[in-house]
Amino acid sequence: MTSIVDSHTHLYSQPYMELLRSRTELPRIDEHDGSSYFVIFPEEERTGGRLMEAPMWSMDEKLAAMDRGGFHYSVVSLGNPWLDPIKGPESVDWAHRINEDFATFEKRSGGRLFALGVLPNATPEAAAAV
Repeated sequence: MTSIVDSHTHLYSQPYMELLRSRTELPRIDEHDGSSYFVIFPEEERTGGRLMEAPMWSMDEKLAAMDRGGFHYSVVSLGNPWLDPIKGPESVDWAHRINEDFATFEKRSGGRLFALGVLPNATPEAAAAV
């Protein structure tokens, strides 16, 4: 049997989603009409943002979407805006936190998810250490 791999897909951990929800400036996540909307760019403020469907932030929903799409495996990474809104040493803490979340996703997925790590925006030395 041939395995089908989605080699470019995004997944956002719950702590990172909460961080984006707490922001008032771009990028942020707004809630309206019972749904989450990602507002990354200024022009998206006029349109209300892009819908953040559950497969983007729920591992279980990601696996269900993979099943519906016929994917056996997915390579996931943090998507835009990555850690860009988090500067300095705080980005190191967030990189560790998100990478730990991604490691948990890998373990809990039964080998179906392969996560790419995220690097902090602090210094080149901090990025190399992470």
